[in-house]
Amino acid sequence: MRLHAGIFDVSHITLVDLHGDDAQGFLRRLLANDDVRVEHMALEPYNALYSRMLPHNGGVVGDLVAYRAGVPERRLIASAATRDTALVWLRGHADSLAADID
Repeated sequence: MRLHAGIFDVSHITLVDLHGDDAQGFLRRLLANDDVRVEHMALEPYNALYSRMLPHNGGVVGDLVAYRAGVPERRLIASAATRDTALVWLRGHADSLAADID
């Protein structure tokens, strides 16, 4: 018998999948966390890392949770409230890398 439960409303999230050989490198460029923590994600499947997307001129584009969904795939879970802004920003930073954003 369950005595306690947690409820999380997923209707306000956006899923973003990163594919390609540079998916891990893309996360290293993208996330505010240090490279050692991001590199650890390459070792353990489904390890999650909370971080923020920070533009070079200051401020915050949005926050997200990143995790390894496969090799070399990564999945980002971001807020749906900043979906359009975040996707434009992500795609703008992926141009020089072999990483696709879905």
